[in-house]
Amino acid sequence: MNSTIMELARRARDPQSLEKDEVLDTIFWFRMMIGLLIGLGAGGLGLTGYPVIVAFGVSVFGLSQLFQTRFLQIDEDDFNPQELMMEGMGNAAGLFMLSWILMHTFL
Repeated sequence: MNSTIMELARRARDPQSLEKDEVLDTIFWFRMMIGLLIGLGAGGLGLTGYPVIVAFGVSVFGLSQLFQTRFLQIDEDDFNPQELMMEGMGNAAGLFMLSWILMHTFL
């Protein structure tokens, strides 16, 4: 599995070579990375409350949209807009909450 993620990351450098499923996988892993980084950062800084959750939501949607339009250069006619918007959101939110809670608890 690790080699699959590394292969996907290598191929993501050339967005034109990605197939539809690989584009969705790239977006999924990008959102997981955002969730982990924001969770670790918020927990490490000792931030609490709903502003952190709102900041996560705004960041993950904003950065993902920027990643999709600027880096991947996705033609939105090829994808269902809801599919692009929700790909990996539940998993990213779960990873964000887990990393945030663990960092806040153990620090």
